[in-house]
Amino acid sequence: MPVLRPLLLCLIFTVNACGFQPKGRLSSLSAQPLWQLENAGSLQEALNTALKRAGATVQSDAPQQLQIVSVERQKDIYTITRAAKLSEYRLSLSVSFQVRRQHAPAGLPAQVQVERTLPYADAMVLGKQEEEALIWREMEQDVAEQIVRRLAAGQ
Repeated sequence: MPVLRPLLLCLIFTVNACGFQPKGRLSSLSAQPLWQLENAGSLQEALNTALKRAGATVQSDAPQQLQIVSVERQKDIYTITRAAKLSEYRLSLSVSFQVRRQHAPAGLPAQVQVERTLPYADAMVLGKQEEEALIWREMEQDVAEQIVRRLAAGQ
């Protein structure tokens, strides 16, 4: 028991030193409070929400711009059963973004990619479109949170 306590403290300090944070907690962007979103498209709402949760404000004339360079969505066959029937789809969302300050690039473009699987069965076709739309929205929220975490880490 006396050995366990120092090992536990060492583990906690190591995890804390590497910058680990639970996923549900977004880093603060209080040092960079004003952002402008460019070409956000379908990610606009998710990015607005994630930036606000991180303590930032989105304005049209902000000195810092978050430019979405590209958004790629893919839906591929992921699993086929032995009976040669479709079992799962793989949904992939890839977003490239660029931070700009005073309309000049600040660093290189970065990319975030998220993948999910969508189970499929011929007998349960009803509701699959709604389920797929829900998964896409969740993926957009996840991408937005990852982008904000990267912005906060780059302060």
